[in-house]
Amino acid sequence: MAGNDKKGQFGRSPDVTMVLFMILLVVVVMTEFTMTVQARDAQSVTILNQLGAGGVLSLHCMSRDNDLGQQYLQPGENFGFSFHTNFWGTTQFWCTFGWNSHKDAFTVWRGPGFWRNHSQDCYQCLWYVRPEGFYRAQPGDPMTFVVPWDYSSF
Repeated sequence: MAGNDKKGQFGRSPDVTMVLFMILLVVVVMTEFTMTVQARDAQSVTILNQLGAGGVLSLHCMSRDNDLGQQYLQPGENFGFSFHTNFWGTTQFWCTFGWNSHKDAFTVWRGPGFWRNHSQDCYQCLWYVRPEGFYRAQPGDPMTFVVPWDYSSF
C-alpha cells in the first residue's frame, strides 16, 4: 500500500538516513580526535636573546596551568621549555618581555584547538629577540618578523 510507505524526503527510510548520519558523525569525530592526539606530541619554545652587548632580556612565560618564572637572559643566551598540549589542543603559552625601557607581552605558542583549523604555526617555535622586535621560526626555516617592541599595551 502506497499510503503506508515510510520513506523520508529523499527516498530513504528514516532508519537508513539515521545510520548514514551516525557513520558520518563517527568519521568526523575520529578525524578530529586523531588530529588532536597528533598535536599532543612534544612541543617546544626557545627564546634567544639577540639584543647585542649589554642587552639583558627579562622574560616571564606561563600558561593557564604552568608559571615558568622570571628569567634574565644575557646576550647570546636562550631559555627554552617543552610541553604536551592538553586533550582539547587549547594549550597556550604567553610571555612578558622587558629590555631597557621596552616592554611587551604576547602569545608565543597556541595549540590548534579541538574544533579549529589544525594547521599549527610552529611545533618547535624559535623566538629571536632583537632591538627592532621579535622574530619567529622553526628549525631549518628562515625567521619571520612578527611584532615590534612595545606592540602590546600594558
